[in-house]
Amino acid sequence: MNGALLPPPLVTPISSSASSSPSSSSAARRSTRACDACRRRKVRCNGAAPRCQQCAHLDITCMYSTAGASRRSRKTAAPRGTVIAACRNGALASPFASNQLPPPPPRSQPSPPTPLTMGSAHSPSAVTHISDHSSPSTGSWSPELTMRTPTFVSRNLPNIYFMELLPDYVKTVYPVNPVISEHEVRDCIARMPMGDPETLAFLYSYAALTVNLSHIDRPDTKDQVSSLLASALEHKRPLSHLERAPSALRIVTCVFIEICYLSLRRIDLAMIYLREAIGMLIMLKVHVPDVMAKIDRVERIRLERLYWECFIHERFSAVAYDKDVILDELPHLPEHDHMLSYQIHYGWIYTIQTFKVIDKDFVRYWLTRDTPPHEWVRQRHRILEDSQWKIEINVLPTMQQADIIVTRQWLRTILWQIAIRHMILSSGRVGSSVDETPSLTLPLQLSKELKLFLESFSHEEVSVHGTGIVFKLFEITNAIVDVILQLPDAPGQDTRERLEDLLVLKRLILGFPKLEKMHRKILEQKFDKIRGLEMRDGSEEGIEELVNLL
Repeated sequence: MNGALLPPPLVTPISSSASSSPSSSSAARRSTRACDACRRRKVRCNGAAPRCQQCAHLDITCMYSTAGASRRSRKTAAPRGTVIAACRNGALASPFASNQLPPPPPRSQPSPPTPLTMGSAHSPSAVTHISDHSSPSTGSWSPELTMRTPTFVSRNLPNIYFMELLPDYVKTVYPVNPVISEHEVRDCIARMPMGDPETLAFLYSYAALTVNLSHIDRPDTKDQVSSLLASALEHKRPLSHLERAPSALRIVTCVFIEICYLSLRRIDLAMIYLREAIGMLIMLKVHVPDVMAKIDRVERIRLERLYWECFIHERFSAVAYDKDVILDELPHLPEHDHMLSYQIHYGWIYTIQTFKVIDKDFVRYWLTRDTPPHEWVRQRHRILEDSQWKIEINVLPTMQQADIIVTRQWLRTILWQIAIRHMILSSGRVGSSVDETPSLTLPLQLSKELKLFLESFSHEEVSVHGTGIVFKLFEITNAIVDVILQLPDAPGQDTRERLEDLLVLKRLILGFPKLEKMHRKILEQKFDKIRGLEMRDGSEEGIEELVNLL
């Protein structure tokens, strides 16, 4: 199985001058010695030092023994891939890779963003950059590959590398993925020398996600995430009937890999690992109260938090990427765990309640052309319009506040799109609807509210949530721009306010390096159209200047 994924042996081209003479051709093609790996594989070796061409191509250790070359038939050669796997598993780090091992990215001034690339690997230490020719909405793979020398090699990373990422993990990852605590990560790092595949797979996925969320402005972040993901997948073993039930560590590994693949625009792969995590939760019967009642309380609460996290990811994917859903809501929210700070627990509960709005009816009306009842639209609109939540989330850390605020505004935008698709809208001004259905100009209200909210948060507190929050902001901004393009006429003050709000959102969203190229292009084209509009009272002071800034 592994052999089928290996790169083919290199074939050394023979020059025309060499082919003209049989004796010179034989001398050119044969080396006086062959390395152990090439001799065992029965492939041609050029005898180069310190590594021959074949071993350099496969990134395996190249050793020359004093024994003469074997004259046995190729029929006795080792099966394809076994020698390479043995060299990789039994050898120390490549001498070429050991000099390229950098420490975790320092907390310094952010570097200018670079075009987003996607990592893959023929071997765990190789990084393949994939040109962005695929649609970001589907995440389909492009066969056009451009190889270059990797800037980061994740094989055989020392314990200190994972330890130094812990502060960033606690700050940026754990509050929104509250399953594996700092203490448990330290315990996994201490067990690294034991070589347990499940532990190593988790640690590499933990490192990949931490780097992905905490160092978004560094130009080498994509290289690191790609290489760390390759190492995580190298250690990740499939679940078999010979093993015990899946652990929380194994399931979290799948979730971390899913999040990283979303950031790399590989939606297809992300869904595979999310489905794997969901499948293991169903195996454990986390959704069955009688089964969970027999489990230790701390482990039960932890599994319930993990279930709700997969529930949230699945509901987001249903709306963002048009995917079906499997998980149902649990009959209750997770209890407070004394190992979890109350602020993180409260923020997690509020996040769950926000995503519970996306029930299976919501997904059905979004994915199909089924017309929702007016009362269903009114009910969801009332839930999302309730202003009490703005007061309640003030006790949360700003990072969690930013996530909840943007998510609620995004859901209001999605509900507005469902309503406008079926013409279930109020005809009055924003905020004056009598029948409590969304107004046609609802996005303009969202623009004003979002501007007020986001002005109180730093760029880091928003961008730390990765591609998910960037996608939500794109959907909101896109709806706002569409309304302005369709309803450009307004009294002068309204026009000025619209443009000021839109300018703030434009600067925010276009400043994210993780904004998809297609989404950036869509917004820039619509901003160009707004600049071409003849806005009413455009001669008033400040209006024309604001239009030119878009």
